[in-house]
Amino acid sequence: MKAYLQSKVKIIRIAKIVVASLLGVMVVIDIVLVALEKEGFPSFSWVVRDHRTQLIWLTFLFGGLVAKVFYNRRVNLKESEASGFLTFFVMIGLLFILGHLIETKISTLNELIILLSGGLLAYRVWPQYYQDTKPNN
Repeated sequence: MKAYLQSKVKIIRIAKIVVASLLGVMVVIDIVLVALEKEGFPSFSWVVRDHRTQLIWLTFLFGGLVAKVFYNRRVNLKESEASGFLTFFVMIGLLFILGHLIETKISTLNELIILLSGGLLAYRVWPQYYQDTKPNN
């Protein structure tokens, strides 16, 4: 198993580069749309500015997925990833409901805290499990 994972290091590195490139393209497109906002083009920034509270689940999800892709934690346990996956997505569901119930706008600092907590939760409860192939002596 370890040899198989080591043979896929290049593919994993390419996948990380693709995800980072897509994020960069999204930022560039958003900058262009912000410049064209006077002509009526909505941008991602505009949507987030007006619907920030309702989109706290999306911020949490983004933080968690970035942590899962770039800072994945591997542990030597033979368990299913389903429990961590379900825990993470239950939290997203709760934030979706909470975001629609809250009337006040959340601040940028609170949005950053939600982003980082999504990453930390994904890192802690949704690790990549693999079986150690070394014989126990």
